[in-house]
Amino acid sequence: MNKARTVIGAHAFFFRDGAAFTVPAAGTCGRAAKPGAADPAWLDLGVSDWTLTPQNKTSDFMAPAPGARVLYDKITTAKGLKLKGKIMELQNLTWQLLLGTLALPASPAAGGQYNPLEGDPVVRGWLQLQQYNQANTLINTTDYFVALTLPGDVEFGENPVDVNVEADLLFSTLNTGTLA
Repeated sequence: MNKARTVIGAHAFFFRDGAAFTVPAAGTCGRAAKPGAADPAWLDLGVSDWTLTPQNKTSDFMAPAPGARVLYDKITTAKGLKLKGKIMELQNLTWQLLLGTLALPASPAAGGQYNPLEGDPVVRGWLQLQQYNQANTLINTTDYFVALTLPGDVEFGENPVDVNVEADLLFSTLNTGTLA
């Protein structure tokens, strides 16, 4: 990528852990099994904005120089990444996260009858972010195995409903990214 001042917009897609996929071959989605980008079961998260926040931890390594201890290095003790999204189009996955239901059908299908708090309020799966610059050129594509949660209130009222969501990157050898 060339060095340039850039505006970045993202398109986000999600594939639930435990859901069946057919591309590149038949399988079940999970930490060790990622569906192909062309699989039709990816959920389009609609209009959304995303922020990436490193969650790394370091420890100072102090060494004598020659007697007083001074900062000699930083030792990484933990690595992490939190993605914070604002989903601006309600869909069944949003309701599942909000109400802790079992898996609901993919939108635009009706969600149907559900039982609040019957499911896990943490929804795991693959999150794909496609990031484009202001010239509509794809500059970065990432596939992350994540745990999705809602970090706070969802306000219903006279204004359009925006839903804040957090996606914590979970370990998978299949987590990947490609810079154009």
